[in-house]
Amino acid sequence: MNKYLGHLENYSAHVDDVGLSFYKGSYTLSGLRIWKKDRAEIQTFINVPKLEVSLLSHLAIDKKWFVGVDIYEPRLQVIDSVLPSHQQFGESLPWCEILNRLVILNIESLRVRDGILLFQNYDYRKPVQISVSKINVSAINIHNTEGVRKSLPSRLNFSALVQRGAWLRGSFDFNGSTSLPSFYGQIRLDDFQLTRMNNVFILYGPYSFRLGSVSLFSRIFVNSGNIRGYLTPFLQNIDAVKMLWNNRISQGYLADAVKAFGGIVLDNHTTQRLKGRRYAFQGQMVAGEEPWKNFWSTIRNGFIPIYPKKPIAMKKKHIVAEQIQELDND
Repeated sequence: MNKYLGHLENYSAHVDDVGLSFYKGSYTLSGLRIWKKDRAEIQTFINVPKLEVSLLSHLAIDKKWFVGVDIYEPRLQVIDSVLPSHQQFGESLPWCEILNRLVILNIESLRVRDGILLFQNYDYRKPVQISVSKINVSAINIHNTEGVRKSLPSRLNFSALVQRGAWLRGSFDFNGSTSLPSFYGQIRLDDFQLTRMNNVFILYGPYSFRLGSVSLFSRIFVNSGNIRGYLTPFLQNIDAVKMLWNNRISQGYLADAVKAFGGIVLDNHTTQRLKGRRYAFQGQMVAGEEPWKNFWSTIRNGFIPIYPKKPIAMKKKHIVAEQIQELDND
């Protein structure tokens, strides 16, 4: 296994130990690490202390064997930068091939326990960091061995803590046997304090918040490449500062999302309503492209051009526009 993992194109990988349990019908991988070849091994992109694969012997169907996978305390570290050589997104990793090597049978259930995702950018002297911790994911009936007679027979639930202050939760019904993603789901973020991400808003905005919180609710439906859904933000007690700074990062999915959110906040300042307004998005995936990259591109193209110019959910909202020539006057 290490022999194969050592021949990835731009990344190195290593597994410390492989344990077998014939009584449980399982095997365990300990100390899985993947890192860029031009960096030290301690600067891992992926770190998985323990991955356990258990045979589901009662699900032997048509000579196919199915397994359940439990991933314990995984850590994923993503790095962004204006310099491509400093970036770490894992785009060149053959994800499916690596997974097929680590788990040689069909995955019927998947659980992620207490994971961590870190997004970092060190271009600015006050580093940008987005922390998503306590990630718990449960996916069941992935190959529909239960014989559920629905177009979306499988189920995924997740929860995570964003910036150690707000819970992000979601649930999805999906069909894992289709060539293009097919699912219906909803996501909600509860009472996130915006000042916790000011370094992100400054570098990718550029704007920042003196005060305010946001809650989000979204639903999305994907069928045969057609994507449609909506996003409803609820903003409270907003005090935002628009900044004039030419060194912002303007490309990438995060930059687009921050720009769209800034448009929602900074372009709307006349309403005192707490009730949120629904913003719809839709698009069509292109056949032949990599499915999930295609999916996110479609979301971007469907939503970013129509970020709102009219009032949305606000309460005690106050916008202050300032001309700030320096990013940091400290």
